[in-house]
Amino acid sequence: MNAKRARRPTITLLVNKVSASTESRYVNKVEGLDRFIRFLGGPSLQLLAETGANQALFIWTASFLQLGYDTQLMSLSDAANLLCGLKRWFNLQLISSSAMNIQPDAVLRPLWQIYAHWKRVEPYDFRVPLPETLVWALVGCCLSGNWGAMAPFLLLGFYGLLRPGELLGLRYGDFWWNGQGFAVLRISKPKIKSPAVQHVLLEQPWLISYCVKFFEGGTYGTVVFAWTEYILLKRWNRLFKILRVPQRPFEDMDGFSQGRFTPAGLRSGGATHDYLLHQNLDRLMWRGRWHSLAVLQHYVQLGVYTYTNQATWQASQARLEQWASMARLLLEVPAQ
Repeated sequence: MNAKRARRPTITLLVNKVSASTESRYVNKVEGLDRFIRFLGGPSLQLLAETGANQALFIWTASFLQLGYDTQLMSLSDAANLLCGLKRWFNLQLISSSAMNIQPDAVLRPLWQIYAHWKRVEPYDFRVPLPETLVWALVGCCLSGNWGAMAPFLLLGFYGLLRPGELLGLRYGDFWWNGQGFAVLRISKPKIKSPAVQHVLLEQPWLISYCVKFFEGGTYGTVVFAWTEYILLKRWNRLFKILRVPQRPFEDMDGFSQGRFTPAGLRSGGATHDYLLHQNLDRLMWRGRWHSLAVLQHYVQLGVYTYTNQATWQASQARLEQWASMARLLLEVPAQ
């Protein structure tokens, strides 16, 4: 009992140490989680806390974060506000209610681990789709330097519509070619686990030829891109510095100030490019392995994609076109 009394002033201090605007953000996020759980037929957040359902609360909250991440409706800062708001809510419950049986650390610690993982892979507010010419400029930069393995990473992410985590999970032996007009990539670690093993069709003859040469040099079963997420982001940021291209193309636009080019933008940029080229959503859904149009619409960002081209090219058009032309020439890509 004495130990509890000694800790309570610290808890009270943590509860009171926020501004009114921060309090409003926290309350909004926690109420959103409560609505989400109730909408799916679950109990209230209060009931979960009172019954000590640590595992259930963790699963509900992780599902809520995953939904926001997949649909791009929740930014990284939104996720942080939710977790901070939950901690504050737990502290308030500890002070005001004796029926509180939840163990905050048991719920929050694995949730912060999920947050830390996303921060390494996708550390910004939403995915800005990469324009095709910018992707080719990045490829040219890789081929002219010591990061040749980044070139297939970029091209497969854009034209294969792959997520960063799926690319990092590729192994030698996952590339299948029938010797004729198409090739298939085996995705053994897809983000969406149904089905557990998925496949991606590669259609461009020049990309197939490049992949044949690239994949034949490795040991079967070993990881193709043997990088951590941290190394991937360091190389990604370094490429943009070499090209002297701003990673925030919307810095001067109201409402888009947090947008930033990240590896996840390869999939979004490839989806938008494919739609502009074919204007066939059924084809795009099948190629990108999207299960619904509701999710796909967050990847096909026509307005953002068009403005990105304009904003990115205003100050560096000639330089990026030169890098892109060199990359296409090295890979023997036919003129469009």
